[in-house]
Amino acid sequence: MVDQSLIELKIYFLTWTGSVFYSMYQCHLTSDRYSQYLSEDLVPGWKWVGRNVDTSDFEWKMWTPIFFRWLKFVIPYLIISLTIKRRFPKIVPLVSIAMSFCWLWNMLGLHLTIFTFIQPVLFLWILQLFSLHCVWILCIGFTLALHSSLFTDLKAGLFEEDSVREYLFSVLLAWTHARSISYLVDTRSDGHHNKLMNFYHYCFYLPLLPTGPLILYRDFKFSMENPANQQCSLAHLVKSTALIARYLFWWFIHQLALHYFYHSALQYHIGIVRQFDVWSAAGLGYTLGQFFMTKYLVLYGLPSALSRLDHVDAPPPPKCVGRIHLYSQMWRDFDRGLYNFMLQYIYIPFKGTSDKALPKLAGTAMCFGFVCIWHGASNAVVRQLLLFIFIHIFLKVS
Repeated sequence: MVDQSLIELKIYFLTWTGSVFYSMYQCHLTSDRYSQYLSEDLVPGWKWVGRNVDTSDFEWKMWTPIFFRWLKFVIPYLIISLTIKRRFPKIVPLVSIAMSFCWLWNMLGLHLTIFTFIQPVLFLWILQLFSLHCVWILCIGFTLALHSSLFTDLKAGLFEEDSVREYLFSVLLAWTHARSISYLVDTRSDGHHNKLMNFYHYCFYLPLLPTGPLILYRDFKFSMENPANQQCSLAHLVKSTALIARYLFWWFIHQLALHYFYHSALQYHIGIVRQFDVWSAAGLGYTLGQFFMTKYLVLYGLPSALSRLDHVDAPPPPKCVGRIHLYSQMWRDFDRGLYNFMLQYIYIPFKGTSDKALPKLAGTAMCFGFVCIWHGASNAVVRQLLLFIFIHIFLKVS
């Protein structure tokens, strides 16, 4: 006798999968129908495809050229690191720091590179002279200043309308601040503040430098000090190479799909979206989330795979949003490095050992506040923050 529950699950699976593909197909057709109104965001794409490509996704547009210039430095670093790590492990941090400095110099210029490299020492001095709270305040102040309109003229003169340099500098500074806090907290009790080599190696570790994902210093230190990671076997090389090829494949798929789906451009034309039928609107909503996930699958996955080749176990990339049905899972499993950072350095310190609702809500509110500032504290982000806090409080109370 056939298990009815198995048949029912197969029906659900086929219905869901068929609906997703059909809605995405309708979104593709609608994208073509309204493409004449999206000309400012559509440019000629790959010649062999013969279609325009959607370039309205600012992050993807910025990171693609950055990644190719970054790989020119990462590949030589990995070759040197894997060659000398077993016999001369103490030289590897120097090589990583030096090549990171050269890459930043190539991307940002000497003055901005020196400014970025000053940050860890600055925070170390502030911790020694004042407290960790002052370090937090300065980091948050820097982040707000990067996104503030008060410094528009200063940034315009500093970057000379080079949006790639401006964007990369703001992202690198935010990552450096987060890594500095992780290092200072994790080494606060062992008296290792004076080991600047470890500090700089962690903050400017080249494979994870541009996009992350964020790895806590305790995990980075464990990977570096694990004796098993000093050897590079053929099996490790094959597995890591296959993982790198996987994320390069998804970069290709994402870029290819942008020739057929203009979802990113359509979201800025509300009047057009209001004319969509139900299936096209559903396809647009699904593709917005799915392409956002594949973008960060590449942005986090490729650096993570390269660091794994170097025996550094960085957090994995996001899970597929198509199989996540709880928002709590999205919170934990999309940016796992940032989640671990907020859990260890914000939520747990604020909540303490109490299991009462009020300390938990206070810790949750601080995490949402940090996310809000991390993403620029724009009006849209603030509205989403307030909505999520309300939903979280409602779920806790109910």
